[in-house]
Amino acid sequence: MENHYTTKGQAEAGRVSVYQRQPQGFRQPAESRRVPDRRRTPWVSNRVPQQCVSNDTNPTTEPKEDDEMTYLNALNMLRRKNGGIVVEASTQATTQVRETEQATTLKTGGEKKMQAEPCNEVEASPQQAMIYVSELEHQHFQNQTDRITQLKKGNEALAAQVEHLKKMLQMNKTLHDQTEQKRMDKVKDLELQLSEKKASEVKALCKVQELKKTLQKQKDRRVEQEVLLAQQEVNITKLKTALIQTQDKLKSHELRRQEERSLLNENLKDIQHALQEEKAMQERKQKKVLPVF
Repeated sequence: MENHYTTKGQAEAGRVSVYQRQPQGFRQPAESRRVPDRRRTPWVSNRVPQQCVSNDTNPTTEPKEDDEMTYLNALNMLRRKNGGIVVEASTQATTQVRETEQATTLKTGGEKKMQAEPCNEVEASPQQAMIYVSELEHQHFQNQTDRITQLKKGNEALAAQVEHLKKMLQMNKTLHDQTEQKRMDKVKDLELQLSEKKASEVKALCKVQELKKTLQKQKDRRVEQEVLLAQQEVNITKLKTALIQTQDKLKSHELRRQEERSLLNENLKDIQHALQEEKAMQERKQKKVLPVF
């Protein structure tokens, strides 16, 4: 009796149309598909619950995760290129993707749970079953449309996040280029200062070498002057000795001359006295010889 509550059981009982007996995944031509009567949908929904769908006619499909994976790959690439600067924005985007996946998973699990529950309603007529299947197709189409819209919104948000990350990456790249340029300029300035300092050090070393040479020349000249001064002192000492000897000789010679002069004076006095006596004797002799008149 449980097979009569499912679409498959109703098809076996002849209560479902021919195109609804096709296997899952078979797509009917456009002209043979019936458009659901939306005017009767509320009445059917009140009579036949949506839980009366078996696992054979599972209208749900798993959401595609290509867009999310592509975005995550793009985030990883941006994170590697940017060196971890966009971690906060990428974390927010990843959180949004995870929330979207969780909501989709919960919705899909709820639908699967609803599909797995048995139908407690009474057996429906073929017309009601046809309307109910059309309602299921409409609900499946509406769910897919909602999912597509949600994914589009998520993709738009992710695209906006990607654009924002690109702008941040460009700004960070510009800032990094400016910082690198400033650093290179500073390095060039430091290299220029270092080269100037090295040049000044070379000049200072040359000047020091010249001063050392001049000092060495002065030292050599001073040594020569000291040697000459020593020789001059020796010569002066010799001259002083010779002068003293000469002075001694002069003194002895002067004393000798004085002695000789005194002797000569004494001899001269003796001669003068002798001459005076001889003259006096001659005068006395002449007086004796002259006659008296």
